Amino acid sequence: MFIPPYSPQCCIDNYEEMVKLLLDRGANVNAQDNELWTPLHAAATCGHAGLVKILIAHGADLLAVNSDGNMPYDLCEDDPTLDIIETAMANRGITQEMINETRASTERKMMGDIQEMLRLGDEVNQQDSQGATLVRRSQRRNYLAVRVLCSSVFLI
Repeated sequence: MFIPPYSPQCCIDNYEEMVKLLLDRGANVNAQDNELWTPLHAAATCGHAGLVKILIAHGADLLAVNSDGNMPYDLCEDDPTLDIIETAMANRGITQEMINETRASTERKMMGDIQEMLRLGDEVNQQDSQGATLVRRSQRRNYLAVRVLCSSVFLI
């Protein structure tokens, strides 16, 4: 049976029963869209506490980083929902050091990707489907090390 990737609309519209059904049928709780949003990002942003609980119970990645460098708790403005996320983070033993390391690893990966592209002679200013380049994405995330690397090889 084909299980479609999660539908962000299910999480945005708070369709708990649909999300439960998809997860029970094997949908990936940590599926990402083209902006690296997970179902938990969408549910947290909308303040859907019940849905957040469901996703966490199914193993949602509390440290998932989207293309803007945000984790689900960064985007949550609803205090009761934020409490659920922060409690789950504490229960999983997530520390500030782990949060910082996860954010830093994203920058290191981007830096490595750019260095490999340069080594291979690939076009580093190639645009993705949204018209963004690695350089533009690094600027959006305020990745200083990537910007310095790019500046040093006259990419920006």
